[in-house]
Amino acid sequence: TDDAIAILIAKVEASPDDPVAHNGLGDAYRKTGRLQEARDSYALAVELAEASDHPRAVRFRVNLRRAERELAAR
Repeated sequence: TDDAIAILIAKVEASPDDPVAHNGLGDAYRKTGRLQEARDSYALAVELAEASDHPRAVRFRVNLRRAERELAAR
């Protein structure tokens, strides 16, 4: 929902280097059909996770690929 997205945007703004926050925002965008924004959030989550050797980097990459596939299918 828009309320969830607003909350997650605030979380990303408060913690811009947190890949989990960006991934969560990507999930919210994806659930509302905002696939380009989801893809962008997932891409940033992957970038941040890989830079910090985050243990969930692989999961974030899976989310990014899924969003890219869904965008391509449009």
